[in-house]
Parts: sequence; C-alpha cells; structure tokens
Amino acid sequence: MMIFLSHSHFAREKSPFKDFDQKLVFETLSVGDGLSQSNVNAIIQDSRGFLWIGTDDGLNKYDGYTFKVFRNEAGDSSSLSNNTITALIEDSLGYIWVGTYGGGLNKYDKRTDKFTRYMYKENVPGCLNCNYVNAVYEDRSGTIWIGTLTGGLNRYNREGDSFESFKTDDNFSNDMYTNKVFAIYEDNYGIFWTGTDLGLYQFDRASNKFARKLKDKDYPDDAAYNIVKTIFEDSYGTLWTGTGISGLSRYDRDEDKFVSYLIDKSDPNSYTFNDVVDIIEDNSNNLWVGTDGSLSRFNRFDGTFTSIGVVPI
Repeated sequence: MMIFLSHSHFAREKSPFKDFDQKLVFETLSVGDGLSQSNVNAIIQDSRGFLWIGTDDGLNKYDGYTFKVFRNEAGDSSSLSNNTITALIEDSLGYIWVGTYGGGLNKYDKRTDKFTRYMYKENVPGCLNCNYVNAVYEDRSGTIWIGTLTGGLNRYNREGDSFESFKTDDNFSNDMYTNKVFAIYEDNYGIFWTGTDLGLYQFDRASNKFARKLKDKDYPDDAAYNIVKTIFEDSYGTLWTGTGISGLSRYDRDEDKFVSYLIDKSDPNSYTFNDVVDIIEDNSNNLWVGTDGSLSRFNRFDGTFTSIGVVPI
C-alpha cells in the first residue's frame, strides 16, 4: 500500500498536491510493516486522524506508527463478519461502517471496540438483502445507504435498526434492469446518484424511483453502457463518473449526455487503463484520476492528462 494514494478509494479531501513535481514520492506500507494483506480495497481517515485500511484479509487501523488488525474470530459474534473488506465510511455519529464481500455489513463502535453485524437472513424481514457490499454512503440527513452486488440499494433505518431495499427492476423493463450498485453519491443540488453495471441512475428518495441517465444505444462509448465505479462532483458543479470500460466521463446536465475521455495510446501522458476506480479534485481544481493500475492528473480545461510516475521511499 502507498500512502496517501493507492489502488483503492482516495480520501474525499482536497489533495495536498497543489504544486507538484511529476515524480511524487510515496511512502509504502507493506505486510512487513504490519499491514494484514497487500490488496487494499478501501481507505478512510477518521475524525481522530486514524487511517482505516480494508484489505482482502482484514481491517487495519493505522496510527502512523503501528497497525491494529481486525479479523473474523470464530465463535465471537462481535468480531468482523468477514475478512474481505470492500467499503469503509465513518458516519456523523463516529461509527465506522465496514462493507464486506460475503459477510454483509458491520458497524464498529470505538467505545466498545466491538462490531455489530448486519447480514442477509432468509425469511427475516428488515434485514440487509445481500451479503456482498460494494458501497456504503451517508447522505446529508445522516441516512446510511448500502450498494450491493445483487440486492440493489439498501437504506438503513437507525431507529428500527433495520433495512429497506430498492431495486431498479421495480421501475424498468428487463432490458434496463440491474441490481448491482457500485457507487453512491449525493451532489450539491441534493440529487442522489447510484453507479451500476448498466450506467448512472438518479434515485428519487421521496418516491423511491430510479431514473436512468442515457441516450440511445448508438453511443457505444456512452458511460451509461458501462460499469460506473465511482461518482464525483467537482467545485464547478460538474458531475464525473469513473467507469470500467469508458475511462473518465463527464455528465452534461444541460444536454443530458456523457462526454468520455479515453486512453490515448499515442500520448505517453494519458492514463494507461480505462478502468477508473476513483476521482478527486486538488486545490488547483485539477482532477486526479486513479485507475486499476495508474494515477493521472486531468486538466479539465484542455482535456489533457499528466501521467504520474511513482517514486517509492
């Protein structure tokens, strides 16, 4: 793992790299330093400054010096439900929510140092409806939302300690339906977005209805026809998506269409993979684009990329 940018989700903060040399220096933290496993899927920094790092084998808490590793402990229902961590957030009440691949959702209480498990159970009303969690998100009202691999979108009810699920097949015909939710985002207009394997959807939280954002199928590189893995709104109010096939895409709200920025193989500065997993904005209003294999800075004004060489310490 490389601090502070990695294969996984970047912290949703302004980047410290306002003026950067093209060769950034990264500190690498590995299994030899105490990290539980080298495949990092999610990172957050909590309100007390600790880094939480989700891997394919456990959850790590890093204080800048040492790691504390949380794993599933047989016979202990207050331990993690599963060791493959896929999503992390800290909510407004200070709880750490942990999505897993196969073990549902966990809520970590810092005061007790224990986890509460939320998992799918057959014929049990009000439970999480899928144990494969792709995304966890808290909206402005403090509501926790969960994107799952096959169960659509889930909403957590704090008062009832229960879940309600919403699926696109309740709204669309079969050729437009998907229940794979990979990303969740609320923009500054209060519009709620979900990224799926069939593109970008708006979700109306008042009517519980989805609206798919697409043109027609004559647009093969339209972001709506590719997996949307991440959603980000920049300081100008522009909505960006990172896709699994179409690279970086900009959603034009006025025209209701997407503009895609694909790999330019003739340009050595272009990013090298179209599989975009995360996007952030720095203090100079540049976008940083992380793919499954590279890091690039994107200048939205001229549409150019600067590929970032990594120099480990």
